[in-house]
Amino acid sequence: MIFEKQLNEDLPFETSSFVAIDIEATGLKIKDDRILEIALVKWEYNGKKQYFESVFNPGFEPTPHSVNVHGITKADFKDAPEFRNYKRKIKDFIGDSIILGFNILPLDLSLLNKELRLQGEDPLYNYIIDVQGVISKILGTPRERSLYTVSKDLDIATQNLHRALPDADTALKIWIKIMEHFRNQGFTNLKELHERGYFEIKMNPIGRDIFLLGRQNRYVEIIYKSPTSPKTRRTIEPLGVRGSMVDAFCNLRLDFRSFNTAYILSYK
Repeated sequence: MIFEKQLNEDLPFETSSFVAIDIEATGLKIKDDRILEIALVKWEYNGKKQYFESVFNPGFEPTPHSVNVHGITKADFKDAPEFRNYKRKIKDFIGDSIILGFNILPLDLSLLNKELRLQGEDPLYNYIIDVQGVISKILGTPRERSLYTVSKDLDIATQNLHRALPDADTALKIWIKIMEHFRNQGFTNLKELHERGYFEIKMNPIGRDIFLLGRQNRYVEIIYKSPTSPKTRRTIEPLGVRGSMVDAFCNLRLDFRSFNTAYILSYK
C-alpha cells in the first residue's frame, strides 16, 4: 500500500473493494493540462464489475503528442461535459475503495486530484496500489514492463490500449491475476503483502515523505531554493509524485505547481 508505513487493519481479500483508474489527458504538465477522459472499474473479490467512463471537454485542444498517444481530438470532446458535472459521481463511485492503477503515480493521481481540487473537493486519500510495481516484484523487472507486455506475459487479451476504459480494465485484470497468485501462496489479506514489501516501489524519498505528510495533515510547509531567493517558504497541498517532482496546489499563489525535491531544503 503506497505511502502507508504500516496498516492498522488487515484488509482481507474477500471484503476489499478495488477501483482501477486510468486517465487520458491534454498533456503532461500539472500546471496547464486537464483530464480528457477517465475510466473507473470497480471490483470486489469474487464480485461483479461496475464501470464508469466519460470524455470531458477541457476547454482547449490537447497537445499533438497526447493526441498521437490516445487519439482524442477536439471533434471527440467538443460536445462532451465538463469535469465539474461529474465530480460528485466520480468521488461517490470511488468511495472508500482501494485505488488501483498501472504506473498510476506519475500523472493519473496528480491530474485527478487537481481536477477535484479545482472544483472545491478534497483530494483522494484512499489506499493506493501501483499494479506495475507489484507485478514487477513477481515477474522481475526487465527493460520494459508496460501494460501491453505484462498483459501478454499473463495471457490477458487486450484491445485499443491507450484509451481509458481498456487500460483501466486491463490493469484490474492484472490485479485479479496477482491476487490469485497470492491466494495460491497462502496469503489472505493485504496487510500480509504490505508487511512483506510487495507494495513498496522505488521513488524519491523526499517526494514520498511530503506526500505522506499531505495524506496525514493535508497541508505541508516547505522551504526551497528559488531563482530569486535562497529560502522561499510555501504551504502546499500535495496531489501526486512524479519522479523527483511533487505536484501540488500552492496556497500563496492559488495555482498548481510542480516542486523539484532537489531544491526543497526542509518540510514539515
